[in-house]
Formats: sequence, C-alpha cells, structure tokens
Amino acid sequence: VYEIISAPVDIDLAPKVTLSVKVYPNPATDYFVLSFNGTDYSGYVAKLVDSSGKILQIREIEESDTKIEVSSYPTGMYYFYLIKEQSIYKTFKIIKK
Repeated sequence: VYEIISAPVDIDLAPKVTLSVKVYPNPATDYFVLSFNGTDYSGYVAKLVDSSGKILQIREIEESDTKIEVSSYPTGMYYFYLIKEQSIYKTFKIIKK
C-alpha cells in the first residue's frame, strides 16, 4: 500500500530570514563580488548556474566579501544562489558581458 503525499507547489522551504547582501558589479566582465553587510555569513554556500541549469561553481562563503570569477564564461545570463542548510535564501540574476 502506497500513500501519496503532496504539498502545494508554492511553499517556501527556506525559513524567513532577511539577508543584507548584495552582488556587484552587475553586469560583470571578469568577476563579481558577493558582499554581506553586517550579516553573519557562516554556513552559506554559493552556487553559480548557467541559463541551461548547468552548475558552474559551488563554494563555501568564508569572508564577508567574496570575489566570484566569471572571466572564463561566455557572455550571457547566469543565476547565483545563496544557500544555507540546503535551502535557497537568495537568488541573483547575473549578466556576464
């Protein structure tokens, strides 16, 4: 016997946390900076994904200002996710020139 359990599609799985964080410059040429403004950055992981969904980088955040290199990637749009405990807390669209 199988029991089907479903949940509404629009459930937000990440806890309600207000992050004071920014990404600049955007558009980026060689790199962009993830900057935490007075927010504890410990435990966060950054993931850079191209427009097709391919994961390009995953890294732990170890500083309040983290430089993310993008010079080797082609021009286009990318998604940058800020993750903690397997929940996405913030999503940025990054334009690479």
